[in-house]
Amino acid sequence: MITDERALEAGLTSPVSALYPSLQLNLGEVYRSLGDVDRARHHLGRGLASVAASRTMATATWFWMGSIDRLNG
Repeated sequence: MITDERALEAGLTSPVSALYPSLQLNLGEVYRSLGDVDRARHHLGRGLASVAASRTMATATWFWMGSIDRLNG
């Protein structure tokens, strides 16, 4: 398990929870590329909710919105 303390030892200055949006959004993109639309939507939804909750939307919005467009298109 990765804890904030272990992440700090590795040089990460943010809490581990700051990585969750990226993890979920990347999983969504992987499932989309594999054709598993239901799982892709699930993870993209969780990722976007995490991004909104952590207010880091500006860092990844352009890429992830493209993923959502591809799901809907």
